[in-house]
Amino acid sequence: MFNTQSIRPRSEAEQPDDRVIREHIEALAEHGYVVGVRCRNCGAILTARRSVDLHVGPVCRGRVDTSA
Repeated sequence: MFNTQSIRPRSEAEQPDDRVIREHIEALAEHGYVVGVRCRNCGAILTARRSVDLHVGPVCRGRVDTSA
């Protein structure tokens, strides 16, 4: 089963909207769904925790701008 704790650690400073979003993600996870975000560079759907936190996938993170 998907571990919703890996999405974002709970904190007492969590905003009400964050709580509602977390509740929805947990409800979806109970039914086997995984929520992802799009990479801000290429638009790929990301589900890995680090990629979701950064909104950038591993391929885009690995790219180096050599045009400078």
